[in-house]
Amino acid sequence: RLAEELRKRHPHVEFEACASGGGRVDYGAMKYFDEYWPSDNTDAYDRLYMQEWYSYLYPIKYMRAWLTDDFGMDQRKIPLQFSMYSAMCGSLGVGTDLNKTSEEQLETLAGYIEIYKQIRETVQLGDLYRLCSFRDGDIHAVQYVRGEESAVFVFLDHERYGNSWYNLKLRGLKPEKRYCFELNGKEQSKTGEFLMNAGISLILKGDYDSLLIRLKEVK
Repeated sequence: RLAEELRKRHPHVEFEACASGGGRVDYGAMKYFDEYWPSDNTDAYDRLYMQEWYSYLYPIKYMRAWLTDDFGMDQRKIPLQFSMYSAMCGSLGVGTDLNKTSEEQLETLAGYIEIYKQIRETVQLGDLYRLCSFRDGDIHAVQYVRGEESAVFVFLDHERYGNSWYNLKLRGLKPEKRYCFELNGKEQSKTGEFLMNAGISLILKGDYDSLLIRLKEVK
């Protein structure tokens, strides 16, 4: 009743349900709350598993995904890019203590946030495709498609046996259209049919490498 009354009095306020981790997420509550906190475990690697399962039931728009000061809670040394890309797969938030963040890192965070603003509608409102999962292989990849644009996030936990090349087949594109994107430092243009059937070759190295590939339909 309290949430219902608050919603009536403050229709433009964004409310988040943040009790018991994901235990408070359900469709009935979605008319009162705008987003949900999936778990107090904010480790970027662990979150990819949680976000995968969450996405089978609930829209990405309702999934809070934050960068926090305790990223790497399992004593992992996770790069900032991996952590930010993991959080950018949902409704991005930054929960670090900005008063203790260096000017250089603030600029870096601002750069990621600007990128996220450019793809936010694609991620939160687009169609989600789970391309591959850490549960089944070495890399984890999700793709979001909305209109003429697509965003693909790819993650590697650690390099195995010197293998740094991976082939990834995309989904949800228009076979007859061409898409431009940057990969491995080069501008490329491929048809949707090629990208979905032949796929693209990726280079991922070391521990916790990650990529963001943005595709745009060529007019």
